[in-house]
Amino acid sequence: GEGIDVDKFVFKVQPRFISYVLPNENERLGFEAAILSPTSEEINYTIQHFDELDIIQRTTGPETYSGYLKYSRKYDDTWAGFGASYRLSDNFYIGASSFLSIKVLKYQFRRGADAYQEGDSVLINDVLEPKYIAQNSLEEEMKYWDLSFIFKLGAQYKTNNERFSIGINLTFPNIPFIGQADVRKAVNRSNVYDNYSSSFTTNDIFIGYEEKIKPRIKTPFSAALGLQYFTASRKNSISITAEYFSSIDPYPIVESSVYFTGGSEILDISDNANDFMSYYTSANSVTNLAFGFKQYISPTFFFMGGFRTDFTSGVSDDIRFAGDKFKINQIHIDLSLI
Repeated sequence: GEGIDVDKFVFKVQPRFISYVLPNENERLGFEAAILSPTSEEINYTIQHFDELDIIQRTTGPETYSGYLKYSRKYDDTWAGFGASYRLSDNFYIGASSFLSIKVLKYQFRRGADAYQEGDSVLINDVLEPKYIAQNSLEEEMKYWDLSFIFKLGAQYKTNNERFSIGINLTFPNIPFIGQADVRKAVNRSNVYDNYSSSFTTNDIFIGYEEKIKPRIKTPFSAALGLQYFTASRKNSISITAEYFSSIDPYPIVESSVYFTGGSEILDISDNANDFMSYYTSANSVTNLAFGFKQYISPTFFFMGGFRTDFTSGVSDDIRFAGDKFKINQIHIDLSLI
């Protein structure tokens, strides 16, 4: 509804990565184990709104309209894996790493609208009739977990004094391994009066549920370029990074075998009615930037800070469809993080 302010402040402390360098006697080789947290998102909100309007021409006097909206989305992507590097010369290094990506999504969306008059009966053509309530609602629930493999390749160049270095890192699209998804959707419409035809629309209800569906989650190819500079005193360093993520064409995250059996008018859909229980998605290409600062207080203690962008790759032109197919309603927000 117009005039409803939405404001939320969240303070969250979360380690972006935990790593451990494995002992090794070969000076040219390096090994590392790491756990990364590329994405951790959670959004919840609930809105209840009332208004008094005179829309239904069949009745005399205004109706009370009640609108309810509940949205919940929690998504986590955690990587665990190993990396290895090799020193080709005093100035040049190459490396590779492999990760097991664990993605978990829990999504719920409920939208309901009711129209009614406050009295026990309604006046129609100067005749009292029993009270009725017009209702329309949509409910969605979807959750999945997905395991996939991700591989990276990188290279780094350092100057002889090691005060300046430049590196590049390539992350390849994920290779799916195993996963599972559950989907539930429900649509209900009753006692809705159509002013144009001067008649009630057909009451209808649809409840669909399917579990143990195999999801297909795609991650983009990305290329990152990083620079690092140390001051002459070696007490401070500055890091700058830019990373490009490729686009992803519309594709099904979850393809359900349950067909929509309600009337086409209930959702105003026709061609994609059989995809109503499925979820599709797509992604735009995007480039994010980061800046980091590190000050060495002592050999064992130092201070770090940074700033980075998290521009969304989500396609926000249509919140309902992706490539004319149904998708998860998602809030697209460009973030700046410290």
